[in-house]
Amino acid sequence: ARNCLNKMQIHTLGDLVYIQALLEDGAGGEARWTKICAIYALGLLQDVEAAEAITITGISGSDDSALVETVLNSLEQLDVPLESIAVNSALETAVAQWRGRERQAMTLLQKAESLKRASIFAHLPDNALEAVADLMNVVTADPHETLIHKDDPGNCLYVIVDGQLRVHEDGHIFDTLGPGDVTGEIALLDAKPRSASVTAVTGCRLLRLDQKPFYDLLADYPEVTRELLRLLSRRLRDRTADLVTQAPGDTAYVSLPAVVGQPGVRRNAVQPEALIALDKLYILKSIDYFDHINDTLLGQVAALLEEVDLAGGEVLFHQGDPGYSLFIVTIGQVRIHIGERTLAYAGEGDVIGEMALLESEPRLASVTAVVPTRLLRLDQQVFFELLEAQPEVTRGIVKTLSGRQRDRLRELVLQIG
Repeated sequence: ARNCLNKMQIHTLGDLVYIQALLEDGAGGEARWTKICAIYALGLLQDVEAAEAITITGISGSDDSALVETVLNSLEQLDVPLESIAVNSALETAVAQWRGRERQAMTLLQKAESLKRASIFAHLPDNALEAVADLMNVVTADPHETLIHKDDPGNCLYVIVDGQLRVHEDGHIFDTLGPGDVTGEIALLDAKPRSASVTAVTGCRLLRLDQKPFYDLLADYPEVTRELLRLLSRRLRDRTADLVTQAPGDTAYVSLPAVVGQPGVRRNAVQPEALIALDKLYILKSIDYFDHINDTLLGQVAALLEEVDLAGGEVLFHQGDPGYSLFIVTIGQVRIHIGERTLAYAGEGDVIGEMALLESEPRLASVTAVVPTRLLRLDQQVFFELLEAQPEVTRGIVKTLSGRQRDRLRELVLQIG
């Protein structure tokens, strides 16, 4: 099916013959989707000679709504009277509904094609992409129309099909989004009010996904979960970079979650004895990433953690290093910095390094121990295996990343304003 969609951009006779041949594929889910893609391609390529084959395919598959709407779309593009296909009551109804659809309506395949441009859906197999597309509703926005107002409750996300949106607050523009970009996912994920407003720069068409089907989607398709985490991490990384750029002087403090446990920094040396599994479990239970997970599963996660001890002044990782692990500070304190410029301090209970872990991108900053420090390390491969095997872990991580992005936006507005 992917090869068929790529053929839509090639206008040679040989390719048209190849696409027409795809209409003769046998039964089965993959062959069915390939056939739908071929019908769509033939309409785009204005292959009038294929009209009869398309019509016959529509009649024989009249019980498949996705196939029929694609047939009707292609026949309309080929200027073929739709009455030619209305040979039974089901097809007569389909033709009537097609003619009565709204101007901005999209076929299932057109929705799927738009979703493939969005990073969080691009790696889904075709059958999953079809299922997601079926959950999406088409909405439009006029130029200067505000689609999302700051502090509104968040109950949906949007994928931009065409046009441009501006993400802003109090005159500050945080981002400009275009086709394939996703917006509105933060409030959808952490059930908090919208962190910024989103307004159409031009006329826009978008796909809307509501909250309940979205959570069902995360449970059913781990690929979406992984790409969503990468998207959130990438946006968090961008906001942090904006803060560093905007901050005056030699220090740019970036907020981290509140330090868990006894306040202050323990200045004693790291305890020589290793942490037992129960110690690790209690540490995990105090961290917002993992606090909603039951003890049995949390014990499995704890067993995957490795201890790392640093002397005062020792570097955990440098800016630009590849990021394959996240770390949890259990004792001591570390400084997060770019060169000599301090971005933040992290203490007991803080999680660091998760952005590079999720994106497989170089480290955004260096981390150095201020005093003797012990950390727990979770490696990338183990982390993603955990997400796929235990999808409930995802919700805590997503909510934490969403919360951090809100904090970055708030801090950026304060610094700029």
